[in-house]
Amino acid sequence: MRIRIEGTRDEITAALAELRAALSVRNVSQLRRNRDDYRYRVYLDAHLATPNRSADQSPPTERTTGRA
Repeated sequence: MRIRIEGTRDEITAALAELRAALSVRNVSQLRRNRDDYRYRVYLDAHLATPNRSADQSPPTERTTGRA
């Protein structure tokens, strides 16, 4: 699944806060208890173009937790 967030900086900040709350450690722990082979992966493409940095210079960030 890929999520794309577009909007003003304030709208994106609010959307990311909601996403962080939805992906809380408590929720992830509950899912991991139910499935031992569960892998949790979040891809975040946050390309906020600024005068000093264009979107092309910022690669996507991957954060992975869970069993290998």
